[in-house]
Amino acid sequence: MGNDGQPSALVSSWFPLDVAEGTDLIKPDVLPGGVQQHLHAVKRIRFDHMAERIRARLVSVEESDLLKMGRRVAAVLNVLLAVYDAEDRPVEVVDAVLPGDLHELEDLYPFTE
Repeated sequence: MGNDGQPSALVSSWFPLDVAEGTDLIKPDVLPGGVQQHLHAVKRIRFDHMAERIRARLVSVEESDLLKMGRRVAAVLNVLLAVYDAEDRPVEVVDAVLPGDLHELEDLYPFTE
């Protein structure tokens, strides 16, 4: 939930079956320490890198209802992350829908020589 009880994002995660088996990922409870810590503790999986795609698009009717967006807000940010282990195997895909009026994304990238 965001401010004043308004949802601030819709987030879905997908995992390969062999990654999810034997874990608490299917439970509705929040994982203490998060997904990364849980998968490392249970499966010894270490997240290594990710690919991120961000795009602005029009909100769907269903998303607008779930996010309780006003009629004047028509745009969302859609963030798609593919998370990989050290062997370059995808271990999680995250799809997040963020109301455009509630979010600003900022990144820091170091210069290397």
